Amino acid sequence: FEVNSGDSLEKSDFSTLLIFEKSTAGKQILLSTLSQTDAGTSGFIFGVNDANKLYVTTHNPNAGFEHHVFDASIGKKNGVALCKDDNNFSLLKFNFFEKEIYEERAAFSNDCLTEGSGFFIGGMSGLVTGISNDKFNGYIDEFVFIDQPLNSSYISGLFRGMASRTAHETYGITKNFSKYSAKDRQVFRS
Repeated sequence: FEVNSGDSLEKSDFSTLLIFEKSTAGKQILLSTLSQTDAGTSGFIFGVNDANKLYVTTHNPNAGFEHHVFDASIGKKNGVALCKDDNNFSLLKFNFFEKEIYEERAAFSNDCLTEGSGFFIGGMSGLVTGISNDKFNGYIDEFVFIDQPLNSSYISGLFRGMASRTAHETYGITKNFSKYSAKDRQVFRS
């Protein structure tokens, strides 16, 4: 599913938030900008690995793929945010029961954080040598894209708002985001 709001979602720094529930076990892609052209491979993958841990994969043209697995375990239903700021990714996982947020950072070399082509939910845009397109199988709700990195307290507030409102309400958070409501809920089957 390609996300397109009329403006390019390819930003050097950004924040994405989403709520997801996997239907099957195994490695699955949540978000991807990873692409391969004659000029090379660029972009990133954000997903869930076989051990049910969140990961980010990027491509360094000088060293191949770089991977980081985050320590946070995930549950059945998850609120997660991925923020990119320069050469860092921050993962934020929201606990809906305790209304608390967990944050972890991963630094990558500057060479591997080039922009990909397109922004995809639930899989990749096409084939990339050395990477399998492990399509997402489950539900993704409340996808939000913001064209700047946000801090954990702001993201926690956004998730608290999502947890306390019904799905059909408008959140009206900022003018710089694209929101896909429950009526636009995407079901992914691999």
